[in-house]
Amino acid sequence: MPLRPAPFLRPFNKQPTLYPSVKPTPKTTPPRQLHPTLAVLEFVGIPRSVLLWRPSLPSRNWCIFFGVTGTLGYLYYDDRKQARELMQSYKDRVSWMAEQSMGVHDLPRKVVVYAARWPEDEDERGAKEFRRYVKPILNAAAVDHVYIPTTRYGALSRLIATEARTNRRVSAGLVQPPVSPVTGLPRDPAVEAARGLEGGIILVGRATLKEYMAGLKEGWTSEVTEKEIERDEILASILADDGKFDEFDNKNSDTESINVDAAEPLPTISKLPSSFAPSQPPPQARSWSPWGAAPAAPVAPVVPSTPTLLPPPSMIPAQPPLAFLPFINYLGFLQIPQMLVDFFSETAHVRAGGEVALAVLLGPTRPYSPSEDGAFDRQSESYYKKSYLNLPTVHEKARTAFYAALPERLLKARQLARGEREASKNEEANPRKTEMELREERLVKERRWRDEREGWEIVKPDEEVKWDETLEGALRVFEMPGKEAGEEERQRAEEMRKERQ
Repeated sequence: MPLRPAPFLRPFNKQPTLYPSVKPTPKTTPPRQLHPTLAVLEFVGIPRSVLLWRPSLPSRNWCIFFGVTGTLGYLYYDDRKQARELMQSYKDRVSWMAEQSMGVHDLPRKVVVYAARWPEDEDERGAKEFRRYVKPILNAAAVDHVYIPTTRYGALSRLIATEARTNRRVSAGLVQPPVSPVTGLPRDPAVEAARGLEGGIILVGRATLKEYMAGLKEGWTSEVTEKEIERDEILASILADDGKFDEFDNKNSDTESINVDAAEPLPTISKLPSSFAPSQPPPQARSWSPWGAAPAAPVAPVVPSTPTLLPPPSMIPAQPPLAFLPFINYLGFLQIPQMLVDFFSETAHVRAGGEVALAVLLGPTRPYSPSEDGAFDRQSESYYKKSYLNLPTVHEKARTAFYAALPERLLKARQLARGEREASKNEEANPRKTEMELREERLVKERRWRDEREGWEIVKPDEEVKWDETLEGALRVFEMPGKEAGEEERQRAEEMRKERQ
């Protein structure tokens, strides 16, 4: 007898439905009728689906995408359109200056442009700011300009100080004025000064203003020697006596030292004996004579001459008037929002550059105010990167690492130079630097560290713009001209142009 499954294992039998299953009939919509005006187009050959097409809004995501893209695109287009129109209006306002006739010996106005390096940026962004927003207006007015590049911290201040000291030497008659490359004759300092006053100077950014004023103060308020002393010579004399290249015994380098002269393959002035010092004449060679030795002529002792020092002048001559171009360079991940806003602010840049150009070309001048002009573009210092504020610490770490590895590099270089050991395969493929190359490398590094530290002391946000009372009355600043400035000259130039036609 077969076994019957348990009741709970039996298949579940569905109860029969009272009504039979009926399949629902699909709903059919009647075809849409064409409008009488569109029915004619169907016979022309246009598909009926095209004539019956009803546009509908895209999905929510597509609506957001089209809205954002269209808004940003319109903002970009409108901003660039206004910038072009504004730039053209500035050009039209000063274009009459390019049509003015000049004499045979006359020279056009020359504007000098300075743009110091923005902290932690290797590119010359300040120069790009000038070329994009100021240079086109100067070209429309036929005004010459000279851009002075400065790619190192503090380079502008050293340049301005050197120029000021040179002008003082020329005025005192200690040196000859520079020679013109065109005529080959010395330039007249009075003519050069007058041309500088007619032109002007454009300073791009607050860092440029700080370096310019620091160099101006250093060059005009300090004593000046008869000849310019090279910075490399001063630095080399300082580094020559610090003992970094002295050679010590490897067994007991802390207490016992060996002869320094034997450690140097090439003698230097600092390591020569005292009898060969530059302040004393070298021993004269004896000349043989058949009649006997000639008596030696007495040699007068050489007295070291003290350099001639020029005291600071009581009154500083007038300097070319200044114009300030505001400039901010956004760097780093945290400043991306400012970069995006700045991308859609081309009109603001054109307006700032145009106002500076109009001030230089048509504007009057006023005396320099230390309180007002010294606060120019102060808010830009808040955008300096934090790494620049720690520049002395970075230099100190680099200097410590360099001098920690210098003894070993110097020892191996001297061993190879003396033939105490043979060069390895790696050293043959990549030759080691000699002692002279190490000295040169050290001089280059020290010069860069010291120059950048000097520039950092000038540009850092905590430091104010340099000022001295002797500069009072020597500096002037361009002001923004009124709307009617240059209108009479423009009308006169227009009348003269019509008469020539």
